[in-house]
Amino acid sequence: MLKRRRPTPPWQVHFLARYWSAVRGETWEGDAVADKYFPFIASPRFTLREFFTQPSRWFWFTGEWADFQATELGGVQKPGAVEEEAERTKGAKRRLTDFDP
Repeated sequence: MLKRRRPTPPWQVHFLARYWSAVRGETWEGDAVADKYFPFIASPRFTLREFFTQPSRWFWFTGEWADFQATELGGVQKPGAVEEEAERTKGAKRRLTDFDP
């Protein structure tokens, strides 16, 4: 009985194409799918945190988005979110301190 092989994952296709291009001595002309539509495929090695905080790695339509800032607690927020939250809750904190028991 023939043993079926699992298909090659899509991101490996990019690296295999680059590898065989080098082996054959050809000049790498790029990978339209990886370079344009799914930049994370062709990106240099990155951590999971870098991936989640850098939308430019995600898709073609997120390439111009600003990076997110990782907070000290490990969460992710959009740029300026801390300042917006501080401004939004400034009045609420004052109201809570007005009531002394």
